[in-house]
Amino acid sequence: MKQKSNVFLAEEKISVLMRKFAVPCIISLLAAAVMIGDGCCAFVSISLGAGKKEEAHRRGALVVPLSCVFSSVS
Repeated sequence: MKQKSNVFLAEEKISVLMRKFAVPCIISLLAAAVMIGDGCCAFVSISLGAGKKEEAHRRGALVVPLSCVFSSVS
């Protein structure tokens, strides 16, 4: 089996490496934020429609810390 080499990490320009590795990471974090935000929006809308205003406020307030935890783990 042929072993892959990581020599390009030492030889490649920093700007190229940043585009190659940071951009996909940022895109994945944005996708996670959209997923959490859309889910919360749907839940809050359903709760408000059902007349459960207090539950909508409590669950909506959990989204910010959840997003912070999720983004720090990712």
